[in-house]
Amino acid sequence: MMFLRIMKSYEFLPKHLLFFYILVFLLSVPTWASRDTLYIKQSIKDGETLVSARELFELGFFSPNNISPPKRYLGIWYHNLSPQTIVWAANKDQPLLDSSGVFSLEDDATLRVGDGKEKTCWSTPSSSTTERGNISVVLQDNGNLILQGNERIWDRFNDDYSNTLLPEMKLDNSHVLTSWKNDDNPSTGDFTFDAYQQGMNQFVIKNQSEIYWLSGWSQGSVSFNDMPVTLSDMLNQSTTRTSTTATSQELTSTIDFSRIYNRTTYDVYNRLVMNSSGEINYLKWNKKSESWELIWKHPDQGNPCSLFNVCGEFSMCNASETPICTCLPGFIPNSADAWASDDYSGGCARKEIGCEKNDTFVTIRSIANVGYADTTMPVKNETYCKNECLSKCCNAYLFKGQIRKDSSTCWLWSSLMDLKVDSAGRYNVSIRLSAAASVPLQGSGSDNIQKKDPEQLLKPEIMILIIVASTVLLIVAVCFMRRRIALGKAGKEEIQETAMSEIGSETSEKALLSSVGLSDEKLGIDVPYYNYRTLLVATDNFSTRNKLGQGGFGPVYKVHSSSYVLMPPFLTTMVLTHFEKCPQGKLPEGQYIAVKRLSRSSVQGLEEFKNEVLLIAKLQHRNLVRLLGYCLRGEEKVLVYEYMPNKSLDSFIFDSRKCSLLNWERRYDIIMGIARGLVYLHQDSRLRIIHRDLKTSNILLDEDMNPKISDFGLARIFGGNQIQASTDRVIGTFGYMSPEYAIDGLFSIKSDVYSFGVVILEVISGKRNTGSHQSKEALSLLGYAWKLWSESKGLELMDESLREAYDESEVLKCFQVGLLCVQDDEYDRPTMSRALFMLASENPSLPTPKQPLFALKGRRAASASSAQSNTASEIELTVTVEGR
Repeated sequence: MMFLRIMKSYEFLPKHLLFFYILVFLLSVPTWASRDTLYIKQSIKDGETLVSARELFELGFFSPNNISPPKRYLGIWYHNLSPQTIVWAANKDQPLLDSSGVFSLEDDATLRVGDGKEKTCWSTPSSSTTERGNISVVLQDNGNLILQGNERIWDRFNDDYSNTLLPEMKLDNSHVLTSWKNDDNPSTGDFTFDAYQQGMNQFVIKNQSEIYWLSGWSQGSVSFNDMPVTLSDMLNQSTTRTSTTATSQELTSTIDFSRIYNRTTYDVYNRLVMNSSGEINYLKWNKKSESWELIWKHPDQGNPCSLFNVCGEFSMCNASETPICTCLPGFIPNSADAWASDDYSGGCARKEIGCEKNDTFVTIRSIANVGYADTTMPVKNETYCKNECLSKCCNAYLFKGQIRKDSSTCWLWSSLMDLKVDSAGRYNVSIRLSAAASVPLQGSGSDNIQKKDPEQLLKPEIMILIIVASTVLLIVAVCFMRRRIALGKAGKEEIQETAMSEIGSETSEKALLSSVGLSDEKLGIDVPYYNYRTLLVATDNFSTRNKLGQGGFGPVYKVHSSSYVLMPPFLTTMVLTHFEKCPQGKLPEGQYIAVKRLSRSSVQGLEEFKNEVLLIAKLQHRNLVRLLGYCLRGEEKVLVYEYMPNKSLDSFIFDSRKCSLLNWERRYDIIMGIARGLVYLHQDSRLRIIHRDLKTSNILLDEDMNPKISDFGLARIFGGNQIQASTDRVIGTFGYMSPEYAIDGLFSIKSDVYSFGVVILEVISGKRNTGSHQSKEALSLLGYAWKLWSESKGLELMDESLREAYDESEVLKCFQVGLLCVQDDEYDRPTMSRALFMLASENPSLPTPKQPLFALKGRRAASASSAQSNTASEIELTVTVEGR
């Protein structure tokens, strides 16, 4: 068609000129069509390149760092990035020594790198079954080089790896990253990085054939050692999912460590590089500084414990202690002389050999890394796991309990290697002890635990006398202290104990619920009352060692639920008998919990405490935090929650470093999860709940980054056809309160919708609504968002860390829904079910939002808020239970 148009337009020209233009046109067509493609018998010479369709990658000949004398390699690099960043080299072990190189597609459907004559430096395997006429080689925008005819013949992502992993590439036993010799020499180096075939979601660096570094392992998705979410996605398994209760052999045979990216936009400017010094580096291109930013690396050359099995078998490594290696309880060094000279590689051996039914266990806490388990099985609780270990004569076990009782898992080891102790470690490994062994436990962050050898044991008569005398003295002391407390605080104790008994009674719940038209409901408290002394022991007397943080309501502690078993049995029984007479719940076995101890000076009083116990216990949804129990004793008010290891949402989106760990896909999933949780509260739960304090710090993230709404101390129940309520006590968080609530004390489900809209805009932008944006106008985030929206510049609101990979229509859809939710008039705002529908729809018909005048200017809004009777400290009221 183009040819006919040219013929027609040049009819008036002399014939010799017409043929000249036709010749030029025909000669130029292959150039236009072949910018990223070569066909049979076509080639490029040194100095010529192929460039992918969107100009992301380039293929040609290069010399590393312009070394002299030059060695020339065919490679692929990022187009138009400086300095040149190579992601693949073909003839890495056979370089050309001059600029005579030619890259060609041969008649036999092979790719060849040579000197244009007889020498071949690199080539692909030949294929005799492909039709020659359809063969081409294409450089793609993801960095792949594909040779294809009617079917795929060869491609770089499957058949030829270098030292760099890009998105869409996968790692398994046949796909390995191999380091260069050095930065100036792409030839095969000493280090490799690949999937560890004996582990569960593990990766390994090898120095030649020896393991140099081994990652941690996980049951579900690949995530360890502060790994960024974007890298976790690159390494995660794709279509093959393995049950958490599968055996180790099944795990090894079924895991496919890859991730299929179905989104339309790929962030190709992320790469994982195995470098020549033995480090695996994850880098991201920073557009502002125009340089590669190191996001994550391992091993840490400054931490000797980061290398594989530094301390040998049955020993643990702790870089914060001297010496760094310690034998496990019940084990001694294989070579005392070697250990004395700081050579720990020989490891340790069991001091007492045997396998008896009366063997005991000691728990090593905060283990950051453990080796491959011999046996993996589902169990009901930790007792089953321990008994399995005893029956199989294993040397150690690890139990991981879940809220869902049918998903608890037990791992057994006959040999333990590469144990690392770290304050951020998430594993608690139980070591089997011979009944007669002497077992001082040191260097693990725990107190020493000692068992005496038989010859050192005291005579039975003396031991019994000591136990009896100690028991009597302790009982006397307990009675004396209880008497003093009773005399000094009789009035207050009576009030609080009455409240404690009432909070669990049906009568009090009826009284509480009757005010909202639910007096006929007969709902008991769905969570157990925990013995205060049990919580005291579990938290080590609320030690600062276990403290996660401090909020307006008081401190929050991270506790392993099996901590209380460390107390001697006779003492535990006695203490629980004499200190409490209330029925007690048992802490869930083998998992971390969060304990919130409400301070005596907290503005959250008994009403808010009752509110949280009565409400959150009745709410069951995957996007709501779970309350596990409570305790009320005297002036002490304690709440026990499931533990959220990834802290709160605000700790990610407002942190300049951690914000890059949440890509757009992850943020969109978080927005959707929050919306589903609010829909449940407003219309799908047994009670109709208004949260009243929704904000990013009250959104917790579990280990898979799923959002969970927390902190229901300010929540209110709406009954029947109730639409709105009012209060004279306006408490909440400035920036998230709707206009009608902040000014008139009116709240409804639309108050939560307003807060949700603020959260959406904060998640998109990575900016706080309480800050000022564009200093000349002192705009709040809502004012700034409206300004960008009205100027059709919505994408400029996005967090800079998201600019390289996002779904434009999805971002703008969330932006518009956020603005609809923060409209001044509550009747203009959508319900949460409508907001969720709009967010989930592919092409929703969205109404046009109205300008949010209430929060247009941050300073003006602040002035209006300050007119309330509340003090500044009352405005920021709640504390978030979060992991650290």
